Amino acid sequence: MNTKLQSQILASVLVFASTLTSLQPAYASSQSGAMSVSTTFANTAVKTDSLWKIVKSLANAGKIQEAMNAVDQALQADPKNGTVQAMKAFVMYKSHAKSEAVLAQINLALSNTPDNVDAIYLRGLVYEDMNELQKAGRDFDTCIAMDNHNIDAVNESLKIKFAMKNWSGAVSLLNFYIANNKVDGTFYYARAFAEYRLGQISEAINDLKKAESLFIADNQQEDAKTTAEMIKKLEQA
Repeated sequence: MNTKLQSQILASVLVFASTLTSLQPAYASSQSGAMSVSTTFANTAVKTDSLWKIVKSLANAGKIQEAMNAVDQALQADPKNGTVQAMKAFVMYKSHAKSEAVLAQINLALSNTPDNVDAIYLRGLVYEDMNELQKAGRDFDTCIAMDNHNIDAVNESLKIKFAMKNWSGAVSLLNFYIANNKVDGTFYYARAFAEYRLGQISEAINDLKKAESLFIADNQQEDAKTTAEMIKKLEQA
């Protein structure tokens, strides 16, 4: 995993760690926790995937109308293609359309392709923007259940669980992700923080030790040092 994404994950999941600044590795305070939309439509046919690359490139360049024209042209040829309908929702989202309109388009896409993980993820983002955190969290957790490698959904779900102080939910999610993926120290560090908030000090110390070891292996010396200091403080408490 690249360092930028590590920083984004840790900064977002440790949003409440500001009261325990010694618990934050050095890079957490210097990076934004915001995640960009990274819907991939990876399970679609090659033709649709090629269209998505074009639409994404246009939308990200601010060429919203051109992106919408490409989507509408594809829908004329295949009006009930749920993947393309989800692309249209993405373009609407990028154009800052009203949340209700984007949700209606997403739900239309899901009526044709109920297992479209990208549409569900996008709906979670819209709910998150609307501050409907429980609905957003359910959508992100659904994405993770459908694809246990979906790091974007994990990041968003953790942000919500930490924002709602759902520490046990955060631990459960991290347990699941760690069990199914090769991870770095970031994830053990995040789980240690949730365990700490639950009063599970011995578990937190064990995870911090795992995080320290992985930080050292990845040559993240400052983060390893900060983690070691936190271990010492918890062991002396």
